[in-house]
Amino acid sequence: MGKKFFIVEDHSLMRYGIATWINENSDWECAGMAQNKSEAMEKIKNIFEENKETAFVVIADITLDAQEYDYSGLELIKDLYAYAPDIKTICFSMYKNPGVIQMALNNGASGFMSKTGSEEELLECMEAVLKGNKYVEKNLNSSVETYVQAVSSLTKREAAVLELILKHKNNGEIARVLNIQKRAVESYTSRIYDKTGCKNRNDLITFLG
Repeated sequence: MGKKFFIVEDHSLMRYGIATWINENSDWECAGMAQNKSEAMEKIKNIFEENKETAFVVIADITLDAQEYDYSGLELIKDLYAYAPDIKTICFSMYKNPGVIQMALNNGASGFMSKTGSEEELLECMEAVLKGNKYVEKNLNSSVETYVQAVSSLTKREAAVLELILKHKNNGEIARVLNIQKRAVESYTSRIYDKTGCKNRNDLITFLG
């Protein structure tokens, strides 16, 4: 059974650089590349339908349109997991924040690697997720564990509010997304501060985001 990978990255030099290095230094074969979510979904579906017997890993950046606080890569990971859980995805990002890592895992990612990680560990991550394991870059594991402990006591609604805060949404935007009153957002936010030990939004974003 062949091992194929697909790269979703909006920077062409990064996209081709990763593909070239993996092709030249492993037994993995590049099945294709895309620079945005829609292109990736179309290509990946076509490849997967034609090669269902092939081990397939998608390496996807979190931000795919070069806009600040864009998380379309997370939406791609979520959509791919819903489409075919057998497709393993690795979130590959400049962000190292534990909140972002956890969001990626919650959306269906099997692995997480930062862009400052080593190429060798990226291959290790690819092999691990192919076997059905979860893999987070080694030097980021402890921060994720701290994050999980900090938010484990949050209610489902508080966690939803926190996720939107980490996406830099203001109270009005959060209220609209969750279809609740703005004062309810303020109440949930206050409880989040109490449970995480943070004093304000900046603390939350620095510690968890």
